[in-house]
Amino acid sequence: MKLVFFDMDGVLTPTAHALHFAEKVGREAELKKIFSGTTNKKIGLEWVIRKGVSLFCDIPESILKEVGDTLPVVKGAERTIEALKRAEYQPILITNGVQQIAAAFAERLGITECYGNTLEIREGKITGSLVSETLITLQSKGDLVRKIVAQKSSKKESVAVGNDENDWAMFQEVGFSILFNPSSNLTQRLKQCLEEAEKGFKKEFIEFSRSVDVIIEQPDFELLIPFLVPEPTVFPDKVRIEKTRFV
Repeated sequence: MKLVFFDMDGVLTPTAHALHFAEKVGREAELKKIFSGTTNKKIGLEWVIRKGVSLFCDIPESILKEVGDTLPVVKGAERTIEALKRAEYQPILITNGVQQIAAAFAERLGITECYGNTLEIREGKITGSLVSETLITLQSKGDLVRKIVAQKSSKKESVAVGNDENDWAMFQEVGFSILFNPSSNLTQRLKQCLEEAEKGFKKEFIEFSRSVDVIIEQPDFELLIPFLVPEPTVFPDKVRIEKTRFV
């Protein structure tokens, strides 16, 4: 069985789903303040997840599905998922965010297997806590991919698609990885890596090159197809494909 693992935010949806959720319930400013710490590398992702979850205490559970049902979809995602399934790939969504939102969103795209951090619900309301103490964060994202690959397929027949540093652990557990629509933070870091490599400090750039096979800069999901499906006529209306490959 061929597997293709997708990150969610910035990949399948252009929006950070937690911010979309926070905006819907009037807590956007508080969540942005929490997120600012990760941007400055001052705090860890696990703290951010737990602190962020606490903001949504007493919010009705029904809001979670509403958010998943209204998240914008990246251009070409539906057609691409359909094409991959026809080519006998099993799509799997893995996010560091909210499982209930991700599951509703994934269902719209025809993705039936979805992993995230599950919010605890009591009497129809979010408690502000998580169901499990084991979080999907950075390295655990890779651990989960490795476990699924071992159960269902092989590393050689597995693909990962992500857009940020938190997907690198996932990239290392598959046979082929695609950096799609790279985040601004990652783009800046890669530029710095390249500048350092040109000066002779090549270690970090070499490690990145080994982890990523293809970079697709434009947010058009159909650009993935030529790398994953051999038939050139899957989308006959696509006449030009721009790509960057690391070899």
